[in-house]
Amino acid sequence: FAACDGTGSIPGTNCKMDGFNLEYAGCNSSNSCPIKHPQYAYVPYSETKPYFDIGKQYVLADEMYASNFDASSFISHQYIISGQAESAVDYPYGPWGCPGGSGDTVAEVGPQRQIPYGREVPCWDPTTLGDELDTAGVPWAYYAVSYSGFPGLWSAYQAINHIYNGKDWSKDVISQPSQFLTDVKNGNLRSVSWVTPTCADSDHAGCGSKNGPSWVSSLVNAIGQSKYWNDTAMFIFWDDYGGWYDAEPPAYVDYDGLGFRLPMLVVSAYAKQGYVSHVHYEHGSILRFVEDIFGLPRLAASDTRAKSPAKDCFNFNQAPRKFKKIPSPLGIEYFLHAPPDHRPPDTQ
Repeated sequence: FAACDGTGSIPGTNCKMDGFNLEYAGCNSSNSCPIKHPQYAYVPYSETKPYFDIGKQYVLADEMYASNFDASSFISHQYIISGQAESAVDYPYGPWGCPGGSGDTVAEVGPQRQIPYGREVPCWDPTTLGDELDTAGVPWAYYAVSYSGFPGLWSAYQAINHIYNGKDWSKDVISQPSQFLTDVKNGNLRSVSWVTPTCADSDHAGCGSKNGPSWVSSLVNAIGQSKYWNDTAMFIFWDDYGGWYDAEPPAYVDYDGLGFRLPMLVVSAYAKQGYVSHVHYEHGSILRFVEDIFGLPRLAASDTRAKSPAKDCFNFNQAPRKFKKIPSPLGIEYFLHAPPDHRPPDTQ
């Protein structure tokens, strides 16, 4: 709400978008940051060139927003798998999800965005996209770091009780993220996959690494150079805005959305070439795309209202495009042999 600096009667509405300097900014162990307001800084083009190269070949969606106004990592990752977060905001104190036990709670948001409206244990049982895929007999996988007892790890399904304490946890939730590269190489890619990065590969400001663009380009190159290229769509997006300045105010759609704008890249043999999509998307748009492909029902408000990228980002009547490798400082072999990164990428 501070960054939004809204003038509406409901918090986070009619945003003036001029309060980013009021957001907390930490610079690791330094007593002060090297610049006064890092929220208004930028990342040099040279460090993000693989993203620009992907955008020039495929599609950049420049009106993509977080489905939830809170736009924190824990909540956003729930939206990415189930289109909602049980009215929760902020993040748990301990391990994110069921491992935290009954003593670990998270705040709730009220119908007029009152916070906290109550508290709840973040180990819940909504229907997720994984559940719908199971019912339809469609194989799926969620690749994420998993270290017992760690808070701040991006493994969204550990907050889903029936998955964390069920057979899907050992069958479909896979650690490490680099296993995705191995599965593609060995011809074991499932029909739907989520891939989340380690701290070093995450683009997270506190992780002190430039690996993110190389990690993403390695995922794209792995698919592009495999037998899966002609029938795969890749959506590259971020869970939240990370505290960085943006000029576009999010729309008010309900008590929990929308959040600040995020980048999204769409890669496919059928993606339009060098195209910028100005359609309004949100996290629920990715769910809707998958639901439409496999004939699955809607999960929640976000995927029900969201627009699918299918219409504006793709031309399914064109012949599949030949893949061109995305250059990057680090390649697939580096990530296949990189040591485990035990750091939580985020704690909010």
